[in-house]
Amino acid sequence: MAKLQTRIYEASKDGNTAFKVRLQKTLITSYSARLLAVRRVTQENKGKATAGVDGIKNLDPSERLKLAETLSLDGKATPLLRVEIPKPGQKETRPLGIPTIEDRAKQALAKLALEPEWEAKFEPNSYGFRPGRSCHDAIIAIELQVRRQSKYILDAELKGCFDNIDHEALIGKLNTFPIMENQVRAWLKSGIMKGDVFYKTESGTPQGGVISPLLANIALHGLETHIADKFPTFRTRKGQEKGKMKEWSEARTIRYADDFVILHEKLEVIQEAKSETEKWLATIGLKLNENKTRIAHTIKEVEGQKPGFDFLGFNIRSYEVGKHKCGTNSHGKNLMQRTRVQPSEESIEKFRKQVKTILKTGQSMPPAEMLKRHNWFVRGWANYFKTGDSSGEIFRKLQHDLYPVYLNWGQKKFAQRGNGYIASKIFHKSKTSAWNFGWKEGNHLHLAVTLYEFDYEQHIKVQGTRSPYDGDWVFWAKRRGSHPLCPKDIKRGLKSQEWKCSHCGLPFYVEDPIEVHHIDGNRENNKKTNKTLVHLHCHDEIHNMMRGQSQRNSPPSLKPDTLKGVSPVWQPSLEGNS
Repeated sequence: MAKLQTRIYEASKDGNTAFKVRLQKTLITSYSARLLAVRRVTQENKGKATAGVDGIKNLDPSERLKLAETLSLDGKATPLLRVEIPKPGQKETRPLGIPTIEDRAKQALAKLALEPEWEAKFEPNSYGFRPGRSCHDAIIAIELQVRRQSKYILDAELKGCFDNIDHEALIGKLNTFPIMENQVRAWLKSGIMKGDVFYKTESGTPQGGVISPLLANIALHGLETHIADKFPTFRTRKGQEKGKMKEWSEARTIRYADDFVILHEKLEVIQEAKSETEKWLATIGLKLNENKTRIAHTIKEVEGQKPGFDFLGFNIRSYEVGKHKCGTNSHGKNLMQRTRVQPSEESIEKFRKQVKTILKTGQSMPPAEMLKRHNWFVRGWANYFKTGDSSGEIFRKLQHDLYPVYLNWGQKKFAQRGNGYIASKIFHKSKTSAWNFGWKEGNHLHLAVTLYEFDYEQHIKVQGTRSPYDGDWVFWAKRRGSHPLCPKDIKRGLKSQEWKCSHCGLPFYVEDPIEVHHIDGNRENNKKTNKTLVHLHCHDEIHNMMRGQSQRNSPPSLKPDTLKGVSPVWQPSLEGNS
């Protein structure tokens, strides 16, 4: 399957349309591809237990095989089940359209054929919802643009991107063969069910579908090139001296899904770029969200807007500094500025609120369980933001601010005791701190993860237009092992196992969920020699075999394997956001 997708990628890159279409038709009729599509939506997907309008979920093995045998792109689609889910940290909700399991499998099959084609076409600074790319790539791309030169920024967001994409404009841009076009059109026009009422869908690609993020990226493809062509690199005379030229670089667009920034040294270029962006978006039925779109500068205040900007939870801002505190450019000239990348004020406030919420809800549960939830959240948040070169300062301040929060938890836990007794019960000495929040249970000490433990880790941006479909799976497996959100056990295991599953011997590709398996079945035995990396479906197979053996030998039943303290499943394309 991987080889066939690589050939589709190469054919698309070479512009060989006839050969590409032939390969795509071969793939969508392949039994292996149908099995893979069904496995992804019924075994690997976290939403596998969510039913569509038909009420079907959690297929057993025989039902999965039957679905794979009958699966085909027949140009039909079932209406979506519409539910409203809350936006993180907001009172507002966003609509989610849930397809049936059969439609999800069809979409996964179509995605297997379409994604390699479009990965060969997508622009280099598009990072959202793409294999092998993440939020961190977008942040580093922005930092590389502003750290050597102060710039004006158009910080933009689209208004209802998924809900308003023009169907005919999207189909025209897709420009695919009839079978695929008819199927995509059927999904777009399938309609939604709210309770017992059916509503037509005249525009948009519904959030919740397997293929929806890919279709949204296809719709937005071309914006970066359009802006660069409209505002290219040019040179102008500097002052009255002959031979002195000043070069203005092209306007750069960096996009993550429906959030994007446009950067340039001149304010008038940014203002023109905004008008040009609005015209381009109108061709696909979209427009800017004026409430969340602003023009700013990396160093100075512009029209009442503070210096710097927030993007994907980070704050990016430059400061004027002396020659002894700044870096130099490639010609050895002092930059006279320093760029700081760190968690935004909103992200910091959300962190504080979430820790308080965990402690508050933890009053009614065993302290060890509460600490486990606390550690999962803190570890995930810190791993996401540790790539910011100035995050360490924020981490230290935040950790210091947490001590009164922990003490408040202890005061509620031991309401009749003094602070001395409380401190002795909830604060313990550890490697990172003399006052580490924790709880002693018998001889076992449960300690809270501290932000002191997370040092700055430089993230290397993905190269240009490189894609996991280029056939260099070793490169992408190594890159996956260096991802900031990758747990230590998985980093270590990937290298020792030479990037392959210990059960089936096949490589770990970018989209494959990885699980840590405890060889003896004992979750408490966390020795390195007792842990190995396997595919999610291989892990299911191993435990089914062990369960069958245990039933024959009648020992205690085995529980599903999990890693203590870290998520047993790691999928970078799903964990790009904190």
